[in-house]
Amino acid sequence: DKATFCNRGSINRHNCHYYLDANPHWQRSQEFQRQWAIKVWAVILGDVIVGPYFFEENLNATIYLRFLQDDLPNFLRYVDNDLLRRMWFQQDGA
Repeated sequence: DKATFCNRGSINRHNCHYYLDANPHWQRSQEFQRQWAIKVWAVILGDVIVGPYFFEENLNATIYLRFLQDDLPNFLRYVDNDLLRRMWFQQDGA
C-alpha cells in the first residue's frame, strides 16, 4: 500500500495533552516555511514487511515504472520463493 505524508492540513496531536483551566479547547498552531510531502510504499506479506520505499519526488508514470523494474525486485528477494510463485500483484485503480 502507499500513503502520502505532508505538512499541510491538521496534525493529529492525540497524544499531546494540555491541561488548562481557562480554555479546554485550546489549539496550538504550527507554521512551516515551505510545504513538503513524501509518498511511502510498503507491503506486508505473511510475516514479512517489504519496504518501506520513499518517493521523494513527484510520482509519475516514469518514476513508478523505474520503481517496479529496479527497486521492487530487490525488495522481493527477501520473500519466500513459494510465496512469490503464488502471489498476484494488483495495482490500485487498474
